[in-house]
Amino acid sequence: MDFDATRLERPFAVLAGQVARGELPSAVLAVAGPGGLVRAEAFGPEPGGPATTAHRYRIASVTKPILATALLQLVEEGRLSLDEPVRTRIPEFSPPGPLAGGPGGEIVTAWHLLTHTAGLVDLDWVASGLPSAAAILATQCSTPLAFVPGTAYQYASDSFFVLGELLVRAGGHASVRAALAERIFGPLGMTATGFDPVVPGHPSAVSHVVGRSDAEAAIFDAWMSTLDQPGGGLSSSAADLVAFGRAMLLGGRLDGVRILGRPFVELMTREQTGRVLEAGDPPRPPTYGLGWAKSTLDGSMPGSPGQFDHMGASGSRLWVDPGFGLVIVLLADRWGVDKRLSNEVIAAVYGALAVA
Repeated sequence: MDFDATRLERPFAVLAGQVARGELPSAVLAVAGPGGLVRAEAFGPEPGGPATTAHRYRIASVTKPILATALLQLVEEGRLSLDEPVRTRIPEFSPPGPLAGGPGGEIVTAWHLLTHTAGLVDLDWVASGLPSAAAILATQCSTPLAFVPGTAYQYASDSFFVLGELLVRAGGHASVRAALAERIFGPLGMTATGFDPVVPGHPSAVSHVVGRSDAEAAIFDAWMSTLDQPGGGLSSSAADLVAFGRAMLLGGRLDGVRILGRPFVELMTREQTGRVLEAGDPPRPPTYGLGWAKSTLDGSMPGSPGQFDHMGASGSRLWVDPGFGLVIVLLADRWGVDKRLSNEVIAAVYGALAVA
């Protein structure tokens, strides 16, 4: 993987422009390949000075593929099957089906949860009074499903509380944070990544929310910090996400450390949802893997068929493309920003590739 040095200026200029226009308060872009980091740069102000590439940002739903990787480790170890009913590990998981007398939670599997085809839906957290993690899990275990598992796609984050509980019980861990520290963060040296809002030696970016005051955003941020939210609660740095992205790019290995076998990386990152549609007008193919999106398959973005990525509601995004040997990390902390912003930057990175 090689870059045209002049063209590589463009994606960083695009992100700088987004920050200068106020579309993002601050942001970080890192571009890497199989051999390591190519370039990283931060833009915008943070308390105490300018943003730096060492800042930690809320990565929101970029948490999902990290948790999914830990679950696939259990599958690789023979400790969990993707088609095993969740109730065999979590007996209290018993959401009724959408139709009287029809199937419900008893047929939901880890595969359904990882592909957002289980029929579980998100709570309105604000209307629910910012519930505890235990309350969210209990609600997921008892709320009627929106559709028969496996028949449709509906993206959800609260369902990852069930997956987190599955990781804990099947893996014999004390908590989700303990499982991720042991299985992912420790082996890859991801010292800035975790659920805690503050990590010594790593400044943290301030959270903002589109349409809400910073005071309201601070309340939301403080509440998020109490959840250890398995589908969206992590904060991380550019260097840490580059390490995770490169491990996935290289088939589950980085610098001699193996976190997952290549067959299981390939299983996670192939499209799994080709048989269902996401509701809309018109309904659309979701193009989703196991905890990873497949954003090039809808024809709107450049990249190889093997590409996989995930975006977070905070504006953060991790993009991996084995076909071009490319890892892109975008960090931002404004919840509710338009996906267009990261798409513009990613497209400009592809424009800088020195390929025939």
